[in-house]
Amino acid sequence: KLQFEIACDEAAKLGQANWQELANALARLGAVEYRQKNYAAGEPYLLESLQVQQSHRDADAPEIADALGNLGQLYMAENQFGKAEPILLKAVEIYDAHLQDPKASAAMIDNYKKHRVLNLFMLGSLNQEMGAGDDAVKYCDMAVGDAPGAMAKVDAALVIRTCETVYKKNMKFTKSREAEKAAEALE
Repeated sequence: KLQFEIACDEAAKLGQANWQELANALARLGAVEYRQKNYAAGEPYLLESLQVQQSHRDADAPEIADALGNLGQLYMAENQFGKAEPILLKAVEIYDAHLQDPKASAAMIDNYKKHRVLNLFMLGSLNQEMGAGDDAVKYCDMAVGDAPGAMAKVDAALVIRTCETVYKKNMKFTKSREAEKAAEALE
């Protein structure tokens, strides 16, 4: 944390020329607080990181989607589902648009797919928590379908296993069995 605070201070001293380093340092400070479950302390860092990104990038830049996803994840951890949902939906929308970009490299496409699946996964989880089972199933369907090709096997298996639970809770037993088989194939 101390190293990121120093980096943040140094980037801020350099002004607008160093905005990317400032945004990254702020995001990392937010991540440190998030991992320590200091969500209230992490939120201002993540909000400021998002604001720095938004003031220097196009509104639909993938870096904006990354910053939105980080903030949405924090709101999920705080059980602030009403705040998390629109943020995560916007992140998915941005990733969807960039997946159609013919100029994107294979590495960029892989990154967009992975982050899109993670945001869909969080949307499925939060909708389940809010009692919106149909929406939870819808987002899990998208995440389960894309996870194996979008991320490492262990991460994809985790997404699929969690969605398997969502399916069971919503009495979608055929989907639950299919998810179980898909997870087993990855494990």
